Amino acid sequence: MSTDNSELSLQIILRPASGRLKAKGAVVAGNVETVLPSAEGADRVLAYFRHGGFTCGPLVANSFSISGPRSLFVEHFIAADIKRSESTGGELKLTKLPAGIQELLEAAVFTAPPDFGPTSFQ
Repeated sequence: MSTDNSELSLQIILRPASGRLKAKGAVVAGNVETVLPSAEGADRVLAYFRHGGFTCGPLVANSFSISGPRSLFVEHFIAADIKRSESTGGELKLTKLPAGIQELLEAAVFTAPPDFGPTSFQ
C-alpha cells in the first residue's frame, strides 16, 4: 500500500428508512422518497464520520461524500479494498465500521474515473 497521505474522497450511500431499496430502475422525482434515509439515521452517520475526522459534504437524497487523508480511510475501511478501488471506482467493505453505523449504510463507493480525458491526475 502507498505510504503517502494523499486526500481521498468517497461517496456514502445511506440505507432507505424502509430498510431496503424499493425503487425499480432510475431514481427520479416521482420515486425518490423510496430511497430516502431516516433523518435520525442520516444524522447519526454524518456525526460518526465528522467525529472520526472526515470532512462531510451535504446530504443529497440518500448520499453524501466524505474526504480526508488516506490514513483516516485506513482507520475506518479495509486497506486492501482502498488500494484496489480508489483508482478504478468500487465498493468498500463496511466491516471495520461499528455495527450501528453499518446497519444504516447501503454502500461506500469510490467514483469511477471518467472514460475520457487525461489518464493521469498527478
